[in-house]
Order: sequence, then C-alpha cells, then structure tokens
Amino acid sequence: MDHGFGLAGNDLGSVDRMPVNLLVNYYPLGGIEEARVHPFVGLGVNYSSIDEVDPYNIDIDDDYGVVGQAGVDLTLTDNLSATGYARWADVDAEVENNGESIGTTKLDPVIIGAGLTYWFY
Repeated sequence: MDHGFGLAGNDLGSVDRMPVNLLVNYYPLGGIEEARVHPFVGLGVNYSSIDEVDPYNIDIDDDYGVVGQAGVDLTLTDNLSATGYARWADVDAEVENNGESIGTTKLDPVIIGAGLTYWFY
C-alpha cells in the first residue's frame, strides 16, 4: 500500500507499507443461524512494515499499533456469503533523515474491503 507522509504540515514523499493485522471480531448476532445479516466489530494489533521511502535519504521505522474494524457478513445461500468492512489502523512511525530523528509521522490508514466466502460442506 502506498501512502503519502509528512511532518509539521510539510509533504515529505511516499512510502510502501505492508500491514499485518491480528483481530478479534465480535458478532452480536452470531448465535442466530436464521439471520441473513451478521454485523461485526473487531479490535486488535497492527504491525506495519515500511519499505521504499521516497526520497531515499529518509527512513521510517516499522510500527505497532491498534487496529479496529466494523463490517457485515451477508448470507447469500447455504454455502455463500458476502463481506464488507472498514478498517482503521493507528500507525505513528518515527522518521529519520541520515540516521538522525526528525519526528513522527501519522499514516493512520482507513481501508475499505469486501470479499466472498464459500463453504464446502
């Protein structure tokens, strides 16, 4: 994922970020099999590996933070469901220029996702 970043209101360039998320989801209607709509919320931890900073004399440290999401699973058939979600991650990474710390940048991405699930049974 490509993100623009800056410090003190100044645009400094862009970075490639590889997020790894570990979430626990809560389904308030999880025990109701007849329900066709299953909303959920989730909370967990995010690890962001940051690579390929442009311009190249700037380095941004990898970061750990909180991640949260909200979404819904829609049962389409006995074997097929669709999912949609919005996810936010807290990414506040240390920025260095030629090995010297120059501050912290907030990336804090919001990701919108969708998917299909098919059960083989």
